[in-house]
Amino acid sequence: YISVTGVQTCALPIWLETAKLIDAIQKFEASEGRPPKELTELVPGFIPVLPPAPKGMKLEYKAADGSFMFVPITAEAKP
Repeated sequence: YISVTGVQTCALPIWLETAKLIDAIQKFEASEGRPPKELTELVPGFIPVLPPAPKGMKLEYKAADGSFMFVPITAEAKP
């Protein structure tokens, strides 16, 4: 098990999907000379679909450096 921002979760599925996303971002940067402005730029040319966030979490992406992380959805942010 791995802690993702303080939440215990089974590592294998999340990290397999994360590895695919990292690979897609790196390939995009190599091709375009910059990180994607939004992760949707990766689909479908670099990754078939964006990975789903674990239950109760969301995917946050920072275009400035091409980094991302799964963060808990706060009560205020839930629809």
